[in-house]
Amino acid sequence: MIGPLADSKEDPLGGWDAQGDQNMVVTVLSGIKNKLGDKVQIDYVEGCKIVGDDKSGFDKAVNAVESSKQQLWL
Repeated sequence: MIGPLADSKEDPLGGWDAQGDQNMVVTVLSGIKNKLGDKVQIDYVEGCKIVGDDKSGFDKAVNAVESSKQQLWL
């Protein structure tokens, strides 16, 4: 799984972030891990931030995707 939204507790609240409680948010990453447990291996790479121009994590994200594709064919 790649992308900054996968493990964000703030962003899913959207415009309700002033009234929402981040402690009650289950991230997409956590939800998938909670549902599947140890049945699958889930690798996560943030890749970049929501805001900004920093692309230093792109290579790691691309490598994670390439590695996952290879594992699917094993």
